[in-house]
Amino acid sequence: TEDYSVEIVLGTGVAGATLPSVSLYPNPSNGTFTVNAGELEGAVQVEIADMSGRLVYRGQHMMHADQPLTLALENKLAQGSYLLRLVAEQGMRTIPMMVK
Repeated sequence: TEDYSVEIVLGTGVAGATLPSVSLYPNPSNGTFTVNAGELEGAVQVEIADMSGRLVYRGQHMMHADQPLTLALENKLAQGSYLLRLVAEQGMRTIPMMVK
């Protein structure tokens, strides 16, 4: 008999890198949020999921260094808790958020 070793690697396509220095404010908010991602440049996928994991928003945005991104979601999200995920070529970051 022969022994084999198998390694299974699950990935996100972003090599597990975490985006540094990302902030979301105000949090909680009435639905308008500002994302500050420092030096992040380029296309960013913004995904928002409710606490059951259901995707409730997805949008492609362009980030420019030191220029915050405004997400106006007043009529798109009900009151409650959500997870905002930013996915960029440089990595990803998930931030809890609350709509009041």
